[in-house]
Amino acid sequence: MERRGEVATIVHEDPVLQVATWRDVVIQRWTRSGTIENVRKLRRIQDDIFNAKSKSKLYLLVWLQLSQLTSLDDETRSALNDNRDAIGPYLDGSVVILEGSGFVSSIVRGLISSQRMLKRSPYPSAVKSSVREAAEFLAPLLRKAWGRSVLPSEIEDVVADLGRRLGKTG
Repeated sequence: MERRGEVATIVHEDPVLQVATWRDVVIQRWTRSGTIENVRKLRRIQDDIFNAKSKSKLYLLVWLQLSQLTSLDDETRSALNDNRDAIGPYLDGSVVILEGSGFVSSIVRGLISSQRMLKRSPYPSAVKSSVREAAEFLAPLLRKAWGRSVLPSEIEDVVADLGRRLGKTG
């Protein structure tokens, strides 16, 4: 039974960070590099989401456009790492979409993938270059959790609709 037409619920929207939920999936979209204040705001939003769903595990989809990102200061990078560690117990899967083409984008994806592999996440996680690839990774995890067929196109449709509603990046 395919469920078309579902939409993500936008729970936060500002020029840098947007957060939405769709069933058991939390979607973060960063339109450019954040500051410590953006990371603190994200932490409060995620605490609210995870506390509201305390009885179920969630899935995280983080969506970034590499061309819009710059390097982070040490305080912001540390806060992002702390945030990732804090939400880990609530997750059953995570995928990061680093959209961008070319050699530099491939290197960045490779570095982040290596870092995640060394950290040995207790749940399946991946770094992908497109929404399609992320959907293909996430669909089997959701299929197992939801006990029904989940097509990658279903996830793609939700993310595409969210992108249209939030507007262009940066």
